[in-house]
Amino acid sequence: MRLPARHGLEHRTALRDVSIRIRRAEVEDSTFLARAILNACRSHLARGMWDFLVAGREQDRLEFLEFLTLMEGPTFCHYSNFLVAEGRNGYAAALSGFDPGGPGMLSPGHAIAAAFEEFGLGEAALSDAYRRLEVYRLGMPEQRKGVWTIEWVWSEPSKRRQGIVTTLIERILDNGRRLGYRRAQVTTFIGNTPAILAYEKAGFRAGEEKRHPDFARLMGAPGLVRYDRAI
Repeated sequence: MRLPARHGLEHRTALRDVSIRIRRAEVEDSTFLARAILNACRSHLARGMWDFLVAGREQDRLEFLEFLTLMEGPTFCHYSNFLVAEGRNGYAAALSGFDPGGPGMLSPGHAIAAAFEEFGLGEAALSDAYRRLEVYRLGMPEQRKGVWTIEWVWSEPSKRRQGIVTTLIERILDNGRRLGYRRAQVTTFIGNTPAILAYEKAGFRAGEEKRHPDFARLMGAPGLVRYDRAI
């Protein structure tokens, strides 16, 4: 199940910064979305999943993620899943919402494999990426299918603590509710206190937590925790 394509739909927020608006992402936002995905995955850590999956320079990772947001077919990184917040000075924040079990939705592993092939990274790089992804999965709670899933939550450092992410979460939950979902989930690193506080403020409560020493050695955090709520 995907967000319907309703280009031009936007909302103005009641935030302190009256210039902030929230809208559905477009193709032209893909460069910003790549940066949001990369930084959201790093969270409060020095490195995130994409630093291990895509070797090379920072720009290489950003170009790969931009490519991933534009791939045809439903994926967990597709631009059409996103809402973006922007103001007078440009982008402020973004997040996405989707159903991991939606029609035709590729699993993260299959989406990454397809992107590696189309991006021309080669078989050896894909093998290494798969190996690291398996380690990552050791610390990842189940993402339940048929549940509205929030992912890639990130804001520019200068735009934090202004209520923008809270508003984005409310809007993406509204999208899921309109599409008929009754439960929502979001996953974050164990120990990411700012994210946990934001999700609890939005009505989420801690669900499944998963830890593994191999995950901890790879990522620098003991594991991930899923937060759940009714919508």
